[in-house]
Amino acid sequence: MRISRGTWLLLVFGIITAFSVGFWSLINPEPTVYDDEQHHLHQETIIKFNLTDAENSPRGLAAKYFADLVETYTNGQIRVDLFPNAVLYDEPSEIEALQNGNVQMIAPSFSYLAEISPKWAVMDLPFAFPNDEAVQAALHGEIGKRLLQELDKNEMVGMDFWRGGFKQIISSKGPLLHPSDFHGLVFAAPPSRVIESQFDELNAKSVIIPFSQVYHSSETGQINGEEATIANIYRANLYQIQKYITLSGHGYLGYCVIMNKKFWNNLPAARQAEIKRAMDEATAWANRYEIQFNSEKLEELQKVSSLHITQLSPSQHNEWVAATLPVYEKSIPVIGKELIQDIKEIRQKYEQFTLDPNL
Repeated sequence: MRISRGTWLLLVFGIITAFSVGFWSLINPEPTVYDDEQHHLHQETIIKFNLTDAENSPRGLAAKYFADLVETYTNGQIRVDLFPNAVLYDEPSEIEALQNGNVQMIAPSFSYLAEISPKWAVMDLPFAFPNDEAVQAALHGEIGKRLLQELDKNEMVGMDFWRGGFKQIISSKGPLLHPSDFHGLVFAAPPSRVIESQFDELNAKSVIIPFSQVYHSSETGQINGEEATIANIYRANLYQIQKYITLSGHGYLGYCVIMNKKFWNNLPAARQAEIKRAMDEATAWANRYEIQFNSEKLEELQKVSSLHITQLSPSQHNEWVAATLPVYEKSIPVIGKELIQDIKEIRQKYEQFTLDPNL
């Protein structure tokens, strides 16, 4: 049987077409089903992390450590860009910037979070935490769970808690050893009604001033002192103009690392797991480093001859506790009776331990 020329051409074309299609599939394979999550895994994502501290501060170093871990665990697919020294937003404005999506991460102090969720003020109660164990029990127990739920209501996701340390009192007007020593003095404070109430009970006045402006306010005489951790007293050079430090350990300074809720929910589950792993490791490092940093800086301050550093005696400590006790009942309308009771129970459970004011 003789095959026509047209039939031969048709057969040759078919063979060439089949070969081409098969060969192309080998050099350019594609999944038969589109995997949206896998598609996103190969896109670079930028996280803007606003910081109100300097790069070399404990919080700044912790953020840098976190950023490096994220880059490692995501194989460079997620990059955390740090913006320290409040170059984008200061303490009063960074929470709104996060909610609006202008940045994706912040690490504000608990006091500033109380501006949008008053229950966070529970962490500002005076002498609520006899030691660091009490703080951790609160943050990683029912109290911490409820505070994180408050963030969720405000379109934010709480990633973890970073340690700031226990607060001391520093003044330019002489040693503050008894509640009566506070009478008539003016102190810088964050926007916390609990801290305001604390100074009211000590017959002192408090004014809301961002920490970045405290040095200038002290220098000009606008304030007579403030409460701050040893680390912050040192790094802000407050001891250069305020010569009296009382190791009181009367309050706790902590930070919550927060991410914009919409941004977080839009990340694939695999990316969320990698970021959470980086945050867990960064938090452990940050909290260890903060304890070490506070201890080292106290030793350095104790060598400054012009400074007067005084440890509260047990009787003086009891005077301060008694003077500030009314703050608890007065804070019930702000915080709620249940959280106040939770804090009282933690305080009672851990008060058998002696607070190390160096921390």
